[in-house]
Amino acid sequence: MAFSSSLPRLLRRTSSSLPLRWRLRMFLAGKRSRPFTTCEGSRPTILHKRSIDILHDPWFNKGTAFSITERDRLDLRGLLPPNVMTPRQQINRFMVDLKRLELNASDGPSDTIALAKWRILNRLHDRNETMYYKVDMIVVTDGSRILGLGDLGVQGIGIAIGKLDLYVAAAGINPQRFEDFQSKWAFKLLQRYRSTYRMFNDDVQGTAGVAIAGLLGAVRAQGKPMIDFPKQKIVVAGAGSAGIGVLNAARKTMARMLGNNEFAFEGARSQFWVVDAMGLLTEGRMNIDPEALPFARKLKESERHGLHEGASLAEVVTKVKPDVLLGLSAVGGLFSKEVLEALKDSSSTRPAIFAMSNPTQNAECTPEEAFSTVGDHIVFASGSPFHDVDLGNGKIGHCNQGNNMYLFPGSVELYLCVL
Repeated sequence: MAFSSSLPRLLRRTSSSLPLRWRLRMFLAGKRSRPFTTCEGSRPTILHKRSIDILHDPWFNKGTAFSITERDRLDLRGLLPPNVMTPRQQINRFMVDLKRLELNASDGPSDTIALAKWRILNRLHDRNETMYYKVDMIVVTDGSRILGLGDLGVQGIGIAIGKLDLYVAAAGINPQRFEDFQSKWAFKLLQRYRSTYRMFNDDVQGTAGVAIAGLLGAVRAQGKPMIDFPKQKIVVAGAGSAGIGVLNAARKTMARMLGNNEFAFEGARSQFWVVDAMGLLTEGRMNIDPEALPFARKLKESERHGLHEGASLAEVVTKVKPDVLLGLSAVGGLFSKEVLEALKDSSSTRPAIFAMSNPTQNAECTPEEAFSTVGDHIVFASGSPFHDVDLGNGKIGHCNQGNNMYLFPGSVELYLCVL
């Protein structure tokens, strides 16, 4: 035979626990190997592997869920238990074993149930990712939006993995999503693939969803009807993907309340004042990011308020007297004492301060700084966790956390509802 010289090496390399006839069959299969199309999740996948190599690859292994046809064509006969199970039956069997662990685990300080569950789930992940994730899902990052959260591995891959685990733990079914891209890529990717995949961008849409909830809550806290939201004057510090995402969502929300037409959409634009690293954003600036351009103030509008291109945040707050000061800049301490002092002249009875950047050291201000400078009547929210502030005389300054982690389970449940 033409391949006789390589046969002994193949038989030595192949696991000795397999019968000789199967090792020979694997070798022959390799010689006549051709791609085979199967299903991974919900989409067809072309496999170039065979036999034991598939079972050793958690990406493709699905254990007893391989059909009889797949077992024959992929040379898996005799390598798996004879019964064929559906993915749901596999999950039910796995959950029975997991529940048995919970019942048999001991209580007390030495209880290891959490560690044991973690080990069991990780072993499942290492041998059968199809069952572990239950759905077809992608979390993608190029590392361009990773914040200063410490060492999270190459390109911040720990964040992507953590988000993936959170979706699985929250609801067990997940949209395909794109995560942590700079605004110049994030919006293009959303626009390009929104009609093809179920997509969710955490920075653009997650932050926007939480911010809108906070903005509407601030209107209610001011004792105004919700229909007054389009009258709110909002100064936004930061024009990255998160900032632009919030601006787009808030503008659309206002437009819907005003009649949901082109006139309403254009009118809502005038309620926002955007300040980035170069100051107030106006049409007088050169090379404006296309995504930020709709929120650049017209020069005549700015002049009527006594402002100019590149005006500082303190100047903008002083002249505009906003109802809401929203921080998405990732610049710690940006809401300085001068900025907060200017907000004391807000036209609102309860101005809202949203210092939404994280981690903690990147927050635009702390709740202590906000309450002590502006007053105890403000509405405060932050992206990072802070303790409530004791204002004395039995009064408490509440620090509400406006973090997009609260939107993850909701996005999953919404996806379930539209299936």
